[in-house]
Amino acid sequence: MAVASTLNTNAARVGAAPKAKSGLFAGLSKRVDHWLEQYREKRALAEAAAELGAMSDRELYDLGLSRGQIHQAVQYGLPK
Repeated sequence: MAVASTLNTNAARVGAAPKAKSGLFAGLSKRVDHWLEQYREKRALAEAAAELGAMSDRELYDLGLSRGQIHQAVQYGLPK
């Protein structure tokens, strides 16, 4: 009977989803994922700032911004 339960357990393992990473590689993977997320966010903010910086003063005025407010608008949203 022990052999049958071992076979059933092994058969379940073969069809099962891979186990989550653990130990050193899990921590490293989480750090890399976090770093990539931060990089993408900073890149998106830099692109938004560049797009606003490329606008004319009149276009910025239409949005309710001055050049000095671009960084603040990108970081925290448009002023109210």
